Amino acid sequence: MMKHLDIWDRRGPNVFLSLSDIVPLLNARSRASIWEVDDFIEPDGERYFETVADGHDLVREAAATHARFTFTDLEQMGRCIRQIIWGRFKAFNDGSDQPWLILSAVDSTFWRVETADLPTRQLMLKHFKDVRMGGA
Repeated sequence: MMKHLDIWDRRGPNVFLSLSDIVPLLNARSRASIWEVDDFIEPDGERYFETVADGHDLVREAAATHARFTFTDLEQMGRCIRQIIWGRFKAFNDGSDQPWLILSAVDSTFWRVETADLPTRQLMLKHFKDVRMGGA
């Protein structure tokens, strides 16, 4: 059963965390996963996707084409994107159609990490200071 953590840390008073702040912390399972990006979906079904890039927006391109990509591509996206306001990054293992990890940017304010994987949750709790526990 997937549980979630909400990461509210900031890099400065008005500087929110970016994808590049989270991706380097991910473990070997994440690195072996195949990834995809799509809309953040509210409980009422409303969908949001928005990014801010300084050039070629690899994240928006991947979302538009529904293409799956490697962890190396995810790292590249993190380096090329200035801000992800709304969006979710889903990790899949072994050809599964169900993600084992979902990283969601929520209104550019916090990141939600959804997973049943205890080591991944422990990594987030260890590294970030303002982590709020969520349910299933």
